[in-house]
Amino acid sequence: MSFCIRKKINAAEFISHLIDIGTKGGHCEGTLKFISLHIETTFSFLINKMRVISTKLMFQDYTKYINIVSSHLNSLSLISAEVTRNTHQSYIERLQRESINLVKDLQSNVNMQYLYGLHILYLSQEVRVDRLNDYTEDILYILSMSMNICQNITTKRNLRERIVSEYLLLLSKLIYQYLVNNLETLKTTVGTLLSYLQQFLEFGLLKIIPEVAKILGIVIDHFMCKDNNEYRSNKILIFIFEKCFTCITENNKDNMFWTAMQSIMGVIISNNFLRLPDAAEFTKTHIFTLLNNKVISLSKLKSIIFSRLVNLEVDNTLKLEALLTDCLFHFAMYQCNAKIDYAHLFIAKHLNKYYSQNIFT
Repeated sequence: MSFCIRKKINAAEFISHLIDIGTKGGHCEGTLKFISLHIETTFSFLINKMRVISTKLMFQDYTKYINIVSSHLNSLSLISAEVTRNTHQSYIERLQRESINLVKDLQSNVNMQYLYGLHILYLSQEVRVDRLNDYTEDILYILSMSMNICQNITTKRNLRERIVSEYLLLLSKLIYQYLVNNLETLKTTVGTLLSYLQQFLEFGLLKIIPEVAKILGIVIDHFMCKDNNEYRSNKILIFIFEKCFTCITENNKDNMFWTAMQSIMGVIISNNFLRLPDAAEFTKTHIFTLLNNKVISLSKLKSIIFSRLVNLEVDNTLKLEALLTDCLFHFAMYQCNAKIDYAHLFIAKHLNKYYSQNIFT
C-alpha cells in the first residue's frame, strides 16, 4: 500500500475518532464544523479505494478499517444539519454497490479482502434509509455463492479459525438482516435459509449461536407458528437446535458460552415455539440434560430458565410443569440467587392455583 494511501487512511481514522467522540456527547460546534468540511472527502476515499485498502489485509487492519467505515456510516445522526440526508444516502448506496461488486468479483476466494467486502455490505444494509433498492437479488446471490464456499471450506487449510468464524458470523448476520427487511416478500424459501444455518453449525463455532438464535426466533414467530405452514414439522429445524446444544455444551463455560445459552433458551422457552408439535418435550429433554451437567453453574442456568418462564402464557407454562418443579428443587435450594427467588415468587403468585400447594411452601 502506497504512502499516500496510508496518509489518507490516517485522515479518515482521525475523522472517525471525532465522530465517535461526537456521538458520545463530547462534541462542540467547532468539531462538528470540522467533520462536516472533511466527511465527504474521507467518505469518497473509503468508497473509491475499497479494493486498494482491502488488498493484503492483516486481521488487525481489517478490524481498524471496519471501525472507520462504521463511524462514517453512523455519522448521519451527528451531522445531519451539515450534510443532507440525500447526500449521506448516496454515499451509503455507493458503498453498498462497491462492496457487492467486490464480493462478487472475488467469488470463492475467501480471504481478508472478501471478509472486508462482506462486512461493508452488512454495515451499509444496516443504516439504509430508503429500502426501495435493497439489492435483494444481489444479497441472495452472495448468500448462495457463500454456501458453495462453506461446502469446500474444510479443505482450505490456510484459513485460520478466526477468519472462518468471522466469515460465518457475517453470513449469519446477513441472513438475519435479509429476513428482517423482507418478511413479507421473501424471494427464497425458509427451508433454504435453514439449510444455510445447518451448514454453519457443522463448524461447531460458539460465536455464531446468538445470531442463529435470532434467525430461528424470526422463523418460528413469523412462519412456523401458522397452523398450515409447511415448516412446522421441519426436520432441519430440530437438527439445528440439536447442533446448537451440542456446540454450546462442548465449548468452554465462559461469557460467550452464557451468551449463547441465554440466546438459545430465549427461543425454546417462548410461547410460539412451545405451540409447535413436540416442542415442549424437546425443551424439557434438553434442559433436564443441562441441569444434570456437573460442569455448568446451576444458579446461572436456573436464572436464565426462570427469566424465560415468567414470560410464558399459562398454558405453555403448564406444559413445562415437570421442568418447573425440577428447577425449583434441583439440588440444594441455597444455590438459588436473587433472580431465581424473584421468579419463584412470581410463579407462586400467578400459577399457584395450577400446582400443588407444597411446591410453593
